[in-house]
Amino acid sequence: MPNSQSAINHPETVAYFAQYPERKVAIEQLQYTRPQASVISLGKGTELLRQMVEKLLVGNVSPATVMAETTMALEKEYNDTFK
Repeated sequence: MPNSQSAINHPETVAYFAQYPERKVAIEQLQYTRPQASVISLGKGTELLRQMVEKLLVGNVSPATVMAETTMALEKEYNDTFK
């Protein structure tokens, strides 16, 4: 994997990708990449999921309602933590 734009344009690299064009796909897709945290940890995430299971199993709340509530709670926790 070339590590710079000049390496991508180097004659040896150009020749390599001419011989193996399928291997250039990764280079072509780099423009669509973005940095991302390797691990996302939500402090209240486990508790929110525990409450979700409890509502489903003990409270007999409809899955659609529980999923909507949990989604909102997890998104709020994520936004409060990472944005």
